[in-house]
Amino acid sequence: YLFDARHSETREEVVVYECLYDSPGGKLWVRPKAMFHEAIEADGRMRPRFEKGDLRVESSEVLDATAMQSFLPVVSEVFGPLDPSAFLADLPSSPRFHLAVAIADGITVGFKLGYERDPEEFYSWMGGVLTAYRGVGVASALMNEQHEWCRAHGYKRVTTKTKNEFRAMLVLNLQAGFTIAGTETTEKSGLKILLEKRL
Repeated sequence: YLFDARHSETREEVVVYECLYDSPGGKLWVRPKAMFHEAIEADGRMRPRFEKGDLRVESSEVLDATAMQSFLPVVSEVFGPLDPSAFLADLPSSPRFHLAVAIADGITVGFKLGYERDPEEFYSWMGGVLTAYRGVGVASALMNEQHEWCRAHGYKRVTTKTKNEFRAMLVLNLQAGFTIAGTETTEKSGLKILLEKRL
């Protein structure tokens, strides 16, 4: 919320506000004041259309069964049911992991997990955000946390992969400074876009 204003022709009261996440439509928006302050139904309850959230991001370098439990609900919604013990058994061999989890309304709403490939390269492996919390900056907050951690630990670049059908993630990566480094095709996963960002 920035300030109240009036429509120059109709004299209707409006609210000028700033979009806090990356939006292709721009950063500044105008909405009728009554609509800005109205209640809407979301997640089965009535809540203000706009309300201040308590989003926080926590980091950890420990990746064990306890850490898995913290973001398992997000994994299940985004990727389907997952066996934590099987997931841990299939982890790549790496000297260092980094896990960032986003917490809002008292629950984990998103995560981002990556690992060291070599002393200069960090691979952003997987992540996701609960559907009800998409489009409000959670993914950007997780990415920022990961990249700040990478800089603090001396990595020179972050790499990742995505698929063309995951347009929102592809756009977010490009807006965050990633460039397309190539593609790869495997029988299991099909075509993937390789991305790289210099830190």
